[in-house]
Amino acid sequence: MTYEGENLVDGKPVNAGTYKAVLTIQGTGNYTGTIVVKSEEYLISRKAIERKDITLDVPTGDNAIYNKEAKEATVTLNEKLLKDIDATVTITYEGENLTDGKAIEVGDYIAVATVKGIGNYIGEVSIEKEFSITKSKVTVGIDNKTSIYGDEIVTLTSSVTEGTVVEGDDLGISLSTTATSTSDVGTYAITGTSANANYAVTFVDGTYEITARAVKVTIDNKTSAYGDELVTLTSAVTEGTVVDGD
Repeated sequence: MTYEGENLVDGKPVNAGTYKAVLTIQGTGNYTGTIVVKSEEYLISRKAIERKDITLDVPTGDNAIYNKEAKEATVTLNEKLLKDIDATVTITYEGENLTDGKAIEVGDYIAVATVKGIGNYIGEVSIEKEFSITKSKVTVGIDNKTSIYGDEIVTLTSSVTEGTVVEGDDLGISLSTTATSTSDVGTYAITGTSANANYAVTFVDGTYEITARAVKVTIDNKTSAYGDELVTLTSAVTEGTVVDGD
């Protein structure tokens, strides 16, 4: 028995297509002659792609934490299906924070996988799955500062003490304190905020200490005659300066 058809594999009708079976009978012994019988054409039809043939996986857990890289879904096909031979796979994404069609920024997304049959398979199946890119956690320690009463407030500074900031990213940190150049001597809090929505920033507050301003006051010597009223006592700052208005 042999077969005719365009899609034979090693002479056998394996793939989808149209075929004929060819039976050849050749006489031997007491018989001579050859008879060739061909069947009617028969069709091996293309198999429809089914939902059960497809598994869509999306990033979760540590794989879904923001790192400035696109988070990609993956499609696994039934072991009988070969990608690009039996089916084509296309994955697209939906979401408000897409970057050139990719899921990079923190936010909620939907991965949409479309599998289209080719070769021995026919049909198209689309499935979708939701996933979220979560914020990267960092801790920022705010440096303690000090200045003398009446002097300008010094520049406030901080640094990342836990976690990692992706190269090129800016946390958008703003630091503030209630202390001013004329605040009374004492300790004040330094706090911070971050404007980068891709990071969950925990601040370890710092303190701002206003210290006393050193001045030297010399008291003037005075004299008066016995029985006279005491003259006015006076003094003057001889070292250091007094803040305007004090």
